[in-house]
Amino acid sequence: MRASHLTVIYPHPFSLSGYPHELPAGQYEVLVEEETVTVRGVPVFRWTAAYLTLPRTKGEAGRRKRRPLNGADLVTAMQNRLPPSQYQ
Repeated sequence: MRASHLTVIYPHPFSLSGYPHELPAGQYEVLVEEETVTVRGVPVFRWTAAYLTLPRTKGEAGRRKRRPLNGADLVTAMQNRLPPSQYQ
């Protein structure tokens, strides 16, 4: 099992299925979990889960919320972000 953390920046508000309202523009963390499987004798990684870490809302204390992403949402999340070359 391995986990990859990606920081993504959205220049505009965006929507994902399963979320009741639009998410604000800003910086988000995406966590992707993968497991090792063997295909024809070669170990490869297979995606098992992905999560979007939501920012705290104004006046909210405690830990940030992590929400699951399905495969289509993960693709959408990665397509709608700024390219890393434009991060400051």
